[in-house]
Amino acid sequence: MPIKAGLINIPQLHLIEGDLAHTSSIIDKLKHAGWQQHRPTFLIMEGISYYLTPDILQNFVTAINPQYAIFDHLRESGMNEAADIICSKVFNLIRDYIKMDKIQRYDASSLSKLLGMKTSNNWSLCAMERQRTGHNLHFLSDDFGWLDVTAFEAT
Repeated sequence: MPIKAGLINIPQLHLIEGDLAHTSSIIDKLKHAGWQQHRPTFLIMEGISYYLTPDILQNFVTAINPQYAIFDHLRESGMNEAADIICSKVFNLIRDYIKMDKIQRYDASSLSKLLGMKTSNNWSLCAMERQRTGHNLHFLSDDFGWLDVTAFEAT
């Protein structure tokens, strides 16, 4: 997915603490940090989608109304048994420690539907390892991986 030059001029990163379940409070904090709601937004959700309920995630993305978004997400399906066991063991430890009801899993199409955005690209751990290193050592096939990265565009 090409990144539009108008979206990223000089990146300014801000740590903004808040509860994504309280969308209006987050919007106010973003505006205070310099976010301009009328300007195109590129939303990056890394390491968080599995901890948000579908309602919270949908409401937050709807409020932000990004032109582009990119998410890493735990696979809902399409992984072999070994990958599913690794994912379940790791994330069940986290779930139990932080006393969550459920860790959320999506595939690109279910996330696209939830967000109301179209999928523009999807990468498996296998594809990302091959792209980064030129070969596959840890993720030999697309079904061995518990996480995908998916890029979305507004419809």
